[in-house]
Amino acid sequence: MSSNVQDVDRLYIQMKIEQLRERKDVSERQMSLDLGKGKNYIQQIRTGYSLPPITELFAICRYLGVTARDFFDTETDNPMFEHRKVVLSTTDNSE
Repeated sequence: MSSNVQDVDRLYIQMKIEQLRERKDVSERQMSLDLGKGKNYIQQIRTGYSLPPITELFAICRYLGVTARDFFDTETDNPMFEHRKVVLSTTDNSE
């Protein structure tokens, strides 16, 4: 997988967590603590310093009240997935 696709995936995860966190109206610090993590856990994800492992991502989804399927729903009008589709189609055509 190209680094462009990985960058888009990373950015999507960061943005989606931030969007859902804001919708829930909870601070990064409070969410981090509620998840049993250090106070800067969500901030580190948002800033790209780290990404959660898949098991933690499932816990984040539960906390935010969405399923993993909803979290990664590509059927909605989402510009991040539109960009990913373009990156993937470019990558697939060049190989």
